[in-house]
Amino acid sequence: MSAHAGPGRQRRGTLPVVVALVVVGLAAALLSLTTSTGSSGLPVSPVSAAAQSWRTSPSETLERMLKALGTGDVAAACSVAAPDGFPIRTDGAQRRCRRELRADLDDLEPRVLEAYRDVEVRGAEIEGNSATVRPHQIADAPITMVNAVFVLVEAGGSWYVVV
Repeated sequence: MSAHAGPGRQRRGTLPVVVALVVVGLAAALLSLTTSTGSSGLPVSPVSAAAQSWRTSPSETLERMLKALGTGDVAAACSVAAPDGFPIRTDGAQRRCRRELRADLDDLEPRVLEAYRDVEVRGAEIEGNSATVRPHQIADAPITMVNAVFVLVEAGGSWYVVV
C-alpha cells in the first residue's frame, strides 16, 4: 500500500499530530509541576478544594482573575490559576503563587492594575478541556493587554487560567 493519499483515499488531517503534541506537552508540564509546585499526587488542601467547588465558563474565570488582580487580591487570582496547566493542589503551591503574583503586581503601575477591574471577557474558543481567549474577546482591556492571549484548562468541571 502506498503511503500517499490516492484519488480513492482520504488524506488524514493534522489533528492527530496536534493532539499528540498536546498530550506530550501536558505530560512534560506535569513532570515540571511535580517538581516546581508539588501539586501532583498530593492531597487537595482546603484552599484548593474551595476553589474547585465552583463551576463557571472560561470567560468568567479569566474575568474573575483579571478583576482580582486589579484589586490586588492575589489569593482570589491564585484560586483560578493553573501553573504549567495544572490547578494548584497544595498550600505551599498556593503560597508560592501568591508570592509570585504579588511580585508581578508590584512591577505594574497602579493605574494599569485599576484598569483590570473594568475588563469584560466576551467569550472564549473552547476545544475539549482547553480554551483560548484572544485580545478581541476582552473589552475595556488596558493597553498592556492588547496582544495578550490567555489559555485556560478545565479540570474537575472548573476552568483555570494557565500562568
